[in-house]
Amino acid sequence: REFSATELQIQILARYTTTIIKPGDKIMS
Repeated sequence: REFSATELQIQILARYTTTIIKPGDKIMS
């Protein structure tokens, strides 16, 4: 199925924010 522009923005923003706020948590967990 197609992703809407909003869905892609949310996914990218969520990843970007997580990486900046907690850079180590993703690796640890």
